[in-house]
Amino acid sequence: MWALSGIYRKGSTVALMVRDRDAVRAIIGHGEGDVLEDYVEDGPDDDRRKPVVHHARNWLFGRQSALR
Repeated sequence: MWALSGIYRKGSTVALMVRDRDAVRAIIGHGEGDVLEDYVEDGPDDDRRKPVVHHARNWLFGRQSALR
């Protein structure tokens, strides 16, 4: 379990390299902790989430995984 926690934390740091903090928060299920969070139901669209996911996947599995 602790190993997964380490990958989760490091993966979040790697995902932030894409420089879209809102997309990373939406993917990992974290909010901003402000009042607006209670009223906004949708987060960033898939066009913003996909680069974050692809970057994290390439970091974790290598560039070959993008071709599969």
